Amino acid sequence: MINIAQRNNDTSVTYKVMNASKLAFPDNCFDTVFDFGTIHHIPNWKDCIEEVG
Repeated sequence: MINIAQRNNDTSVTYKVMNASKLAFPDNCFDTVFDFGTIHHIPNWKDCIEEVG
């Protein structure tokens, strides 16, 4: 999906692929996290919730 999104050539957007339970962002980096239909596909979804919590 990232390859498809990158076809838009929008230089204001940065795409990253990473482990959802070990994100490469500093703690308290974001005010809000949105999930649109992906978390149920992650086997260790509880670890992902902990990571963004």
